[in-house]
Amino acid sequence: VYKLVEVNTRFGIWDGLSTKVGVDLPWAAYQDAIGQSFEPRHHYAEGVIWADYYRDLRAFLTYRRMGKITFSEWMRSLRGEKMIGTFAWDDPMPLFSTGISLAYRLVRDALH
Repeated sequence: VYKLVEVNTRFGIWDGLSTKVGVDLPWAAYQDAIGQSFEPRHHYAEGVIWADYYRDLRAFLTYRRMGKITFSEWMRSLRGEKMIGTFAWDDPMPLFSTGISLAYRLVRDALH
């Protein structure tokens, strides 16, 4: 049984996942901060994964070098509905800049 232990009102990049699955933690935190009640959510979408392709690729390459994962295992781990950490249709620049950074690091590492 999962339980919410604390609501931290300093939201970061991963906190969007709660809203994606149907639990609006920022709204709940706001309502709590202003002393208003809010309807608790007891149901949420399951199986939604957080995907940050830059971090996922770095982790895959590290674990592959260690012999702990294959490419097909990694691809299977990315199946299903996702919350993509560095992409939004209304703001594609984070994904673009992450892609440039990733390409630079891959080239740099390949040359060293």
